[in-house]
Amino acid sequence: MGKPYVRLDKDNAAVLLVDHQTGLLSLVRDI
Repeated sequence: MGKPYVRLDKDNAAVLLVDHQTGLLSLVRDI
């Protein structure tokens, strides 16, 4: 039961990192 949760956590972390990077890029473009 532990492995699936860890895998989901890693995927969620990766998605959050990508969203954060895209957010920074959009801010830079606005400036």
